[in-house]
Amino acid sequence: MKPTVPVALDAALREVKDMIKTETDARKRMNLISLVTVLIAIRRDWDSAAASRVEDIEAMTNIFKRGAELAPEPLRQSLSEAVNQAEQNRGDLRMSALDATLDRLKAVLIDLQIWLESNASEEGQALLEEVYSFLKRRASRLAMLKKMW
Repeated sequence: MKPTVPVALDAALREVKDMIKTETDARKRMNLISLVTVLIAIRRDWDSAAASRVEDIEAMTNIFKRGAELAPEPLRQSLSEAVNQAEQNRGDLRMSALDATLDRLKAVLIDLQIWLESNASEEGQALLEEVYSFLKRRASRLAMLKKMW
């Protein structure tokens, strides 16, 4: 039976930390310390990786449902199809499946955002603000993750 990712990461951390203790070359020691930092970041973020993707999918599908009430055809159909696909894949929590769903939703989000930016209605502007708020939260989270690397 193969170990879980956290168990494998813990074992790798122990091994690399042991290697640091015996390494005499300063440059190699720094490289190993950098590797430990990366492994710790991966270990810490492992549990929340799927949850943050599911949260993004939920946020976008909620935006799309509201957008479908406002948008003209064919954008309305595109939004509805994106929601249906996301709901069909809701039970698949593999990272690759979540990332594929997010990629499809991002493409539709761009189309919705373009349309909303030219929509002067009060509802359209409110939804555009929600899109901006979503993108800002997501960018903030991604920026925080990039700092760790």
